Amino acid sequence: MSVNSSTLKRTLRANNQNLAKALEMKKAELRATQDKLLELTTEHQAVLQELNFLRTASNIQNVADFEAEVKRRVDVSTNVCSTV
Repeated sequence: MSVNSSTLKRTLRANNQNLAKALEMKKAELRATQDKLLELTTEHQAVLQELNFLRTASNIQNVADFEAEVKRRVDVSTNVCSTV
């Protein structure tokens, strides 16, 4: 019975160590994912602020009109760049 008990203890200890390592890896993955989410959320907020600024600056409130104006300006910029 003693041999089985010590074998069981070694097996449980090894399993616990493996589980602890796996848990630490998952925690690290979760931290990395949370950091990326925070980065993307911050970037998204900055883009929304810039969009609102541009809408206000251009005094265009209709999204379709705004998108058309952006496309027009991009086309103008593209044409200017291609002539230079």
